[in-house]
Amino acid sequence: IPIGAAIGRTTCGLAGMDYGTPTSLPWGVVYTNPNSYAPLDGVARHPVQFYELFGDLIIAGILLKLRGRLPDGALFLMYLILFATLRFFLFFARGDVPIVEFGLKNGQLTALAILAVAVPVFAWRFFRQHEAGREQTIYGVMKMAVTANVKDPVCGMTIDAASAAGESEFEGKIYHFCSKVCL
Repeated sequence: IPIGAAIGRTTCGLAGMDYGTPTSLPWGVVYTNPNSYAPLDGVARHPVQFYELFGDLIIAGILLKLRGRLPDGALFLMYLILFATLRFFLFFARGDVPIVEFGLKNGQLTALAILAVAVPVFAWRFFRQHEAGREQTIYGVMKMAVTANVKDPVCGMTIDAASAAGESEFEGKIYHFCSKVCL
């Protein structure tokens, strides 16, 4: 999704759509094409479309890095959180959108609404999955550590009958497991 959005921002930038507020920065863009959506007033403006393009590419990189490391559905929620955060700050530099309420623009209010839903849902899914993973790790360590010296997959400690923090019986065998500190 963010890569497609980045491609779309290119055409917005070239057409002068979603233009920024006036700026004196050296990369400000002055629109001169009579077909441009931006004002043809000779004033340099923030290239907000390209700020968003770069932001979308950064978000894509983050999501690619996190792929496979988050619970089901959490990657999409992370996208919503990152994109809403990006849009919230970008709208301060948008020149084509009026302030509507509380000194904020419509895109900022929408971003806050998305964040109000996505952040708690993400936290709930992430921590719920983390707890489930912790239980699986405890079970896995108990199953692996029979009476031989075995390394705990979480903390790397060697587990044997003498140093085990506890033991459990499973399928007629005694299993030793590490302390809760490493879990």
